[in-house]
Formats: sequence, structure tokens, C-alpha cells
Amino acid sequence: MKENITQPVPKLGHSCYLDMISTSSSPEAKANAARRYAEMMIDLFLSEKAKERLGEDKFKKLGLGDQIKEIRNDFNKEVVDALFNIKNIGDRGSHYSPDKQLSEEEVNKISKTALGLFTLILIDYFKKNRFDKTIMTPTIFSTLFPEVRANVLSRLLNNGILTEDYDKGILHKYILALVKSRKTDKAKKLLENKYKKGLIEIDFYKQEEDSILQIEEGMKKEELPVPKKINDCKRNFDAVINSLDQDERIKNKELIKIISTLLHEISPSEFGSSIPNKRYPVQVYFNIED
Repeated sequence: MKENITQPVPKLGHSCYLDMISTSSSPEAKANAARRYAEMMIDLFLSEKAKERLGEDKFKKLGLGDQIKEIRNDFNKEVVDALFNIKNIGDRGSHYSPDKQLSEEEVNKISKTALGLFTLILIDYFKKNRFDKTIMTPTIFSTLFPEVRANVLSRLLNNGILTEDYDKGILHKYILALVKSRKTDKAKKLLENKYKKGLIEIDFYKQEEDSILQIEEGMKKEELPVPKKINDCKRNFDAVINSLDQDERIKNKELIKIISTLLHEISPSEFGSSIPNKRYPVQVYFNIED
């Protein structure tokens, strides 16, 4: 079957993903699929430390609720709360209960929560590790869907006056991710609002306006390798990983592992007319390139 997955879903979760988005799936089937998806995400991304503490076999024998309890000290509350929410509604889809019928609204909400777990994992990672950990950290991150990048970066923004290059760099990357997500109006409005509130200076404002124009032009020419499906992420990721030296691989090993796990057994697409690692001569922050 040809892959056409447009969200950050591991290969092992593709069937759950299709069940969650299917218009023919019952609410119970969608809830059960979301629960199974959460179990998979725990196994793939969230249980390494817990398995080391308890032993892998013992951890895998735990029920979903006990697994979540076991990992709650390893990840932030948002990840844990999302998992419990999926479990609670998913349990209702797995057991007969005429008095507790599931609504479409409920199952659509937990399906969205389940499919957002990968983004929450990345947010957790970048809350613990600086975005400019190395010169190539942002480039490794940039191999993912722009929507994912925008959602992560929005949580790293400094909402006060931006005086540090690091904070300007986060905003810069967020704006570019919005543009690449086809949300240019949102990017322009954000930039304008920050300037009007005195949170950014005129030079920064003009530089970011120029960045937006350059990215828009590159997208019109279809020379930017902006991923539209999971295979495109794999293509971009492979190209970046092949360009890394050993020091970059070591320092970014945890981030690389997270993305490698997502893309395991995914077939890379072709670059076609797009240019791998396309660069623009725009303003550089925290010693990185766009």
C-alpha cells in the first residue's frame, strides 16, 4: 500500500491512524485505536528509562494506567495528562457500557490528542535542551513537518521584550515554520503585533519581513523541500544525517533517536525539483543557518 501519511505517525501506528481518521469507523473503534496508539507511543518513545528501572519484560506486563504512572517522573505533566485522557476515553471504547456511550466529539478530541503526542514529546525535549545545542540542532529539527515545528516553537517563545539573540532565533524559526505551513498571514500578524507592542526593534522587524518574502518566493518556485507527507520527512532527515560529522551525531543523539524512531521503516521520497538543505542569505541567530 502506498504511504500517504501527512502527520508524524510511526509506521507501526499507521493502521491506528487510519482507524482514527476514517469516516466509517465507529466512535468505539476510534477510541480503541487512540488507546492502542498511546500504548505504541509509550513503547517507542516514552518508556526507555522505565524499562531500565523495572526491566523491559516487567514494564510491558503492566497495564496502561500503571505504565503511565511509571513514566510520569520522566516527562512533563502535559504528556502524562494527555496519556491518561486517551486511556480514560479509550477504555470506554474497549468495554461494553450502555450507560456510557461515546460521542463523536469525545473521540475526535482524543484522536487529535493521540496524534499530537509526538509534538508533546518534542516540546518536552526542547524544554530540557536548548534549541541551539549545536549548530546543526535546528537543521535536524527542520526535517519534520512545518506544522509540527511551528507547534513546538510556539511553546518555546519568549513573550516579553526580545533582547537575546536566542529568543530572536526562536521567533525567527517560528515565523518561517508558519510560512512553510501556509500560514503566512498569521506570521505577518504576529510579527506586526510584536513590533507595535515594542517587543522587537525595527531592524529585526524588517529582517523578518524579508525572510518571509524569500521563503514565499522559494515555495512558489517549489525549490524548498517542505515535507507534505511522512516520506518527505524521511527524505529530508536522511539527507541531513548523512551530512553530520561524528561530533554533531553524538551531541544530538537524543533528538536524532526521537526522529529516527518516528521514521523507522518509512521509505524516503525523491527531492524532485526541490533543493536539499536549501539556504537563504537571511539574518542568522544563535550561530545557525536557515
